Formats: sequence, structure tokens, C-alpha cells
Amino acid sequence: MKKSYIPFTIKYIEDNSGFLLWQVSSIWQQEQKRALEMTFRISHSQYVILASIYWLTLNDEEVTQIGLSQHTKMEPMTVSQILKGLQKVGYISRQAHSADTRAKSVSLTAEGRELMKDAIKLIESIDAKFFSILGKGQKKFNADMVKLIKANY
Repeated sequence: MKKSYIPFTIKYIEDNSGFLLWQVSSIWQQEQKRALEMTFRISHSQYVILASIYWLTLNDEEVTQIGLSQHTKMEPMTVSQILKGLQKVGYISRQAHSADTRAKSVSLTAEGRELMKDAIKLIESIDAKFFSILGKGQKKFNADMVKLIKANY
């Protein structure tokens, strides 16, 4: 390949924020995926949905598919497919929404709550180890990620 035209604007891969984010995200997700599938037989996406239902419920919110999509930043169709699978295995239930007749409220079943008690401990321990390398810089890292989410979502 000729070197006369180089489409990249960066000289070093360490200067490519998007690629670095991809790599960090990929490594982090692989660790979580492996632990969740081996221990609980659920995918990382299923965990995120279950944990979000739990979190929103603890914060007195009526959980809907659209609310989950907004909270997780997942596509509504993806959330819908994950919810169907979780309902099939008995981790969630859906009922008529208290105010919106077009929506369904989503909640964890007793089995789903039991699963999450242990799964949350596992994931939080993985996160603590993974992000510990940042030390005191973790707070700024989190603030920067929030800034990126708010600016781009």
C-alpha cells in the first residue's frame, strides 16, 4: 500500500479516543460476560436490564420498556427482545401500567430479585478490581463519561 495518502489524522493509536474506548469497553464486557454466563447463565445485556429494573424500582420509579431504553441507552427493540427472554425464564413480569394504557410496567419476580442480589455483588467486585487502576482518578473518569453521555445522547 502506498504511503502517499494516509486517511488517519492521528499518528499514534494511543491518541485515538474512540478506539481506546472500544478496547477498554471490550475488555471490561468480556470479563463481565464470562462471569455472568458461568455463574448465573445470563448475558451481560440481560444483567444490565435486570439491574436497571432493580435500580429504578428501588428509586420508586414505575419501570417501562421505554424507561429502560432511556436508562440503559439501548435500542427499544433490543430492550423488548431481552425482556421477552427474561420473562420466559421467570426473572421478570409485565403488568398493565398504572397510568398509560399503551405501556406495560416491568418488575422483577422473586426469582429475579434473588438472582440480582448475588449478581450485583459479583459485578460490583469485578468493577472495583477493573477500575482500581485509576485510583483517585476514577471520580474524574466517571464525571468525564457522564459529560460525554449528556453531550451525545
